[in-house]
Amino acid sequence: MILVTDAMPPARGDFYHELPITNFSIVAARLCVKGSSCFAPDGRLAGTALTMNKAVGNIVESTSTNLSDAVKMANLNPAKLLGIDQAKSSLEASKDGDAVVADAELNIHATVVGGAIVHQL
Repeated sequence: MILVTDAMPPARGDFYHELPITNFSIVAARLCVKGSSCFAPDGRLAGTALTMNKAVGNIVESTSTNLSDAVKMANLNPAKLLGIDQAKSSLEASKDGDAVVADAELNIHATVVGGAIVHQL
């Protein structure tokens, strides 16, 4: 199983601890945010503000999946599907050195790309 998110712009505010985005424009349409969902003016679902850390938490909380398996669903399984698991999905000397640093509640504290911290709270 693979976890997927289409995290639209409102998810950014959650990650950077900014004020929530309640309305935004994308492809010439003004979208409205309600909870973690984004809606078109006619009320149709247009996407979500679901971040991957929340997706991992959701699968753990709503199923019998443990945290280790949930992280694999967000990391290793997609890398295998894309055929990039030899370079991604774990920290080893021969791999790219990409990582996300989170606490026990899955709050993100840092992002590492190529072994360098590119974002830190």
